[in-house]
Amino acid sequence: MRAVVCHQQELTVTDVPDPVPGPGQVLLEVTRAGICGSDLHARVHSDATADATAELGYTDFMRSSHHVVLGHEFTGEVLEYGPKTRKKWKAGTPVNSWPRTTWWLERMKSVYP
Repeated sequence: MRAVVCHQQELTVTDVPDPVPGPGQVLLEVTRAGICGSDLHARVHSDATADATAELGYTDFMRSSHHVVLGHEFTGEVLEYGPKTRKKWKAGTPVNSWPRTTWWLERMKSVYP
């Protein structure tokens, strides 16, 4: 698949391996994706942000040495399911992202009541 990949603060459009859904995961066909301000901020400040989030206990934030596919704000369609996944929506069902995680929401209750 084609993707915008960030590595060492450089953005490139490149071919990456097609993802395979794992247990409990849904594979989506992305129809549109945006590179937003937080993507661009992470591109330049990922190492400092990773250090700060590590102090809060989250150690999986991207670093500039990683190859990261950007575009966490997207629309798409359900393509297929991984094993042991509840098949709630049929293939072709349109979806959109809500780029928040439970980890962040738990720590930002004053922002997202």
